Amino acid sequence: MTKIILGHLQSGEKVYDQSPSHIHENAAPYIKEALQRVHSESRKKFDAVVDFGKPIGISSLVMTTDNDNIVFAQRVNRKGLSRLVKNRKGKPTSTLLIGLKKAEDEPDAYLVATSFIGLPSKNEPWDTKTEEERKESCAFWNKRAIIYGTEPLVQGTETTKYPWEEYCGC
Repeated sequence: MTKIILGHLQSGEKVYDQSPSHIHENAAPYIKEALQRVHSESRKKFDAVVDFGKPIGISSLVMTTDNDNIVFAQRVNRKGLSRLVKNRKGKPTSTLLIGLKKAEDEPDAYLVATSFIGLPSKNEPWDTKTEEERKESCAFWNKRAIIYGTEPLVQGTETTKYPWEEYCGC
């Protein structure tokens, strides 16, 4: 795995990106400044939400209704299908989320698991490990979607068929 140093946390630990990266393109310009505002508190894995106090971008995650045009497709560097909405626009937000996990090969370092403009979300149903996580994920994602066109998709994976039956039982 290739690691690229992004900066340091307020608490001093180095922070690396990994390949393939899960830092969303619109979040990249804010990562270094955000990291300087985060204290690890020696946690192994955590999400940090940094509020910049002014709009830094558009949140691509929205609540959905029965009137929305929902499709599913695989986002680049993901293993499963994501819920997407075609007829919506995001809202300006001042927050950046950074998911961090302790580096296994370096005691005073973290890896970025994800980073995006907006507030915390749940792992998608196909990316859960426990039954409890799966239930929370299904409840979260069955009411929310990522705005179509805000992230690159794997060509040929788009479908209107609900793909999470094995996870969510819907």
